[in-house]
Amino acid sequence: MRKGDRSRPAGLLVAALLCFAIAAVAFGGLVLRSDHAGRAIFGAAWGALGVVWLGKYLIGSRDSRDAEADDREA
Repeated sequence: MRKGDRSRPAGLLVAALLCFAIAAVAFGGLVLRSDHAGRAIFGAAWGALGVVWLGKYLIGSRDSRDAEADDREA
């Protein structure tokens, strides 16, 4: 891997933060103000999607570090 390559794509982190922001808006009552169940479901779905994107971001960085360590050992 070259020195200029990025091991973590910033798009994954941006996607996770965007999902968490949408979930916060839903839980705050700006969307579906009178429907509490719908608001909880909508917010939970966006929050879960944010966790998935954040996990992909963190696991991807771990995988790239493991690959770099393997390259150094070989």
